[in-house]
Amino acid sequence: MKSLANPIKLQIKADLDSLVESGILASVQMVDYSKDVFTADYAKFPVAILGMSSMESDASDNANNIRTYTFPILVLEKSENLNAQTDMEDLRDAILNVFDTDYTLAGKAEGAVLPVASPAQTMSVGDRTIIYFVINIKARALYTLGL
Repeated sequence: MKSLANPIKLQIKADLDSLVESGILASVQMVDYSKDVFTADYAKFPVAILGMSSMESDASDNANNIRTYTFPILVLEKSENLNAQTDMEDLRDAILNVFDTDYTLAGKAEGAVLPVASPAQTMSVGDRTIIYFVINIKARALYTLGL
């Protein structure tokens, strides 16, 4: 069975990887459900962790459904890496800019993607403090019934 979600997810990962190449992110990882993302040992920060999508579907006509996949991206940063109060907002905006520019995810998504970010939160983990936020990327794909 052909997956509609996987090509979208791989393009989101590619867009995030471009932020590693430009030095905005230190690494990008796919979520590993066998580990707690907050206590895992990351070599460098900030790190973006791409999770599994949720999905909603709406019948567009009697032969097609429009699926909306929502992919969470958890972004973690160590508090000691922050120099200004706006650093997390700057990081968030840099990530969102990539998806505003690649709004069809290289043609993998129908129409425009809808990125939405949560406010930053703080979590103490052992001897370190992690600042994090979640960006949800909503991408639509057309599923033709019977395929």
